Amino acid sequence: MSIRSLIPFGFERSTEPFREFRRDLEKLEWFFHNFWKGTSFVPGIKEGSLLPTVDITDSDKEIQIMADLPGLEEKDITIEINNNIFTLRGGKEEEKEEKGDNYYLSERSRGYFNRSFQLPAEVDENKAEAVLQNGTLKVILPKLAEEKSQKKRIEIKRK
Repeated sequence: MSIRSLIPFGFERSTEPFREFRRDLEKLEWFFHNFWKGTSFVPGIKEGSLLPTVDITDSDKEIQIMADLPGLEEKDITIEINNNIFTLRGGKEEEKEEKGDNYYLSERSRGYFNRSFQLPAEVDENKAEAVLQNGTLKVILPKLAEEKSQKKRIEIKRK
């Protein structure tokens, strides 16, 4: 008895469209992986990624957000807080032009990102601080003082 005899008739043909679909997805993944691989001007890029890496730390008094944005300056970055949603936007455009005796080289590149996060607590936007140093953005968002509710028992009355 061969293994082929255990496979239902027509089963191999019914999976053929999925094989082709998987092959197409692998080609598409390969294309984007190789396309974005060389675009190092995009902030925080990793292979196949267009988003900067972000760390969010939540303590009792504040929320701290750290983002890796190499090559960007303060003018390239926008930070907004709206309805307790933190949004970090930025981008960079580069133009390079070289002229020589026997050649002329002109290149342009650009990359943009937009990341948004729901903050885990209400923050005081007026006291927020942001510092960009050595390609790392550090944002400190002080939490609003919450009124601690005391446990209260509600009596049930009979009518």
